[in-house]
Amino acid sequence: GVLTAKSVLSQMKEWKVTLIEDPQYRGKGGIKGESLTPSFVSFVQEQIGHEKTEEWLAYSKAAAKVGTKFEGWGRESLYLSQDMNRREAMPFETWLKHSKTSKDPRKDLLSINKLCFPAVAMMEDNTCPSVDVSSPRTREEQDWSVNLDASQLAEYILQDLHDCYYTPRFKYVASPILEVVVSPIGVQSIEVQGDSIKGEVYVDASGTGRVLVGAIGALVEDQSHRFINDRAIYGTVPCAHKINHVRSLTATSGWIWEIPLQHETSVGYVYSSKFISEEDAVIELEKEYPDIVGTKLIPFSPDQVPMPWTKNVVA
Repeated sequence: GVLTAKSVLSQMKEWKVTLIEDPQYRGKGGIKGESLTPSFVSFVQEQIGHEKTEEWLAYSKAAAKVGTKFEGWGRESLYLSQDMNRREAMPFETWLKHSKTSKDPRKDLLSINKLCFPAVAMMEDNTCPSVDVSSPRTREEQDWSVNLDASQLAEYILQDLHDCYYTPRFKYVASPILEVVVSPIGVQSIEVQGDSIKGEVYVDASGTGRVLVGAIGALVEDQSHRFINDRAIYGTVPCAHKINHVRSLTATSGWIWEIPLQHETSVGYVYSSKFISEEDAVIELEKEYPDIVGTKLIPFSPDQVPMPWTKNVVA
């Protein structure tokens, strides 16, 4: 929601934005680790300003990321590097040539990938490129990324909204949403403590809360027949060791993420309650990470909004 407000204000020069933050949905879930793609880092830089990159990276406890390693998803570990479609990576034809000439492609897959994709080699060797993070780059040129604490980034952007020249066009309201008044065109107003907020377009950033989407009766499709996972247990562990990539591990009834930050590592188990209980899921996660602390559960529904813009509400 905060990033959307920032983006609208920076691109729609005549628009005014009111950001309503209901404590019930603020930082809902509280998962610290978010793994960004290079293009999303560029998007954040465009909204905040390249000259502030080092500042918001530090504030959000960002840690360098060069890719993702998938462990247990096949016979061999799989690497998804950030340079597989970058200009410094060798073209696919080169990778295919090395694969065809190898006597044992499966055995030599890692060495071939390390040769063709620099980030794969960095993940294996646990090294990072030296980059000027404040240097302006297009989204196509962006070749570095990070993991960060998303709630900290949201706090930084909100403070930036208060401090910058958007102030005359930006209003911040911290209040529980008492009522969503609807009309034939969608949302007519949002009633908060001591005020009635009216606008032309409303953005629902309440996640699975679907506060505005639900109020106008927008279609929400259940996708549980395709995506069976409906729970996530997560926590943090001390950074006993630093790695430069995200780990994605298979588990008995789902998969586990490991996202390193500056001072701790975010870990979580996404699973299906049809196949494992919450207690057993916790045991399985604690077996992988004995030092985990602050374990919490997030139940969720695997659904989607097929028409993200319905009437005057954008989901």
